[in-house]
Amino acid sequence: MNTLIIENFIIGVFYFIIGALAYKYPNMIAGYNTASDKEKESIDIENYKSKMRKGFFTIGFISCLLGVLSFFYKNEVVNIVFIITLPILLSVWLLIQYEKCKTNISTKKRNHWLIVCIIIFSVIFMIAVSILLHNHSNGVNIKTDEKTLTIKGTFGASIAYNEIIKIELNNTLPPILLRTWGAAINNDLRGKFKVKGIDNCRLYVRTSNPPFIKIWCTNGEIVYINQKDSLSTLNLFQLIQQQTTKQ
Repeated sequence: MNTLIIENFIIGVFYFIIGALAYKYPNMIAGYNTASDKEKESIDIENYKSKMRKGFFTIGFISCLLGVLSFFYKNEVVNIVFIITLPILLSVWLLIQYEKCKTNISTKKRNHWLIVCIIIFSVIFMIAVSILLHNHSNGVNIKTDEKTLTIKGTFGASIAYNEIIKIELNNTLPPILLRTWGAAINNDLRGKFKVKGIDNCRLYVRTSNPPFIKIWCTNGEIVYINQKDSLSTLNLFQLIQQQTTKQ
């Protein structure tokens, strides 16, 4: 079964459970459990419990729906954006509802600016995450000059041509066992990975677009790279070959 389906259903069930528990045990609610008896009296807790349950159930339903949709459309970038942004939106919505359920008018007015600041921060954060994931999904950005091969972006690296022992072109990758320090979104792998038969390995590849350039470095590291299409990868391979022979 598609792992995205399983992940989204687990997250959805988690939200359903939290919503049910928070409704039954309101002292689980952050802020309310530490409030004084007088502060608790100023909150319409029955109204807020209902809204909280509704919010968690809605997010749980959306998560399960995303799981169903991922059966037809597998895109981890979109899924990650939703997984990150939905709880942020839920938190902002719950904070607003919490303030609305207060019967003390002066307290409501005092907290308006706090809510506005949180909403602005949340929007900026979600936009930043979306841009980061979008850029990651565009493939590996590799720049070359006369002395260095530079892999730009998150978890990037720089390899001097005089540090390259040899290179070859492979149509397949070795079995990838574990991501140790990097990112894996869709078929885009970047950073350090535990690879079968290789102790020190970096991957900067789109696994669905062979071939792959295998680079042996003087520090014992092996690096796999490729480009968005086979022709671009072949051109890059030839360029690296030319540069390494000059060193």
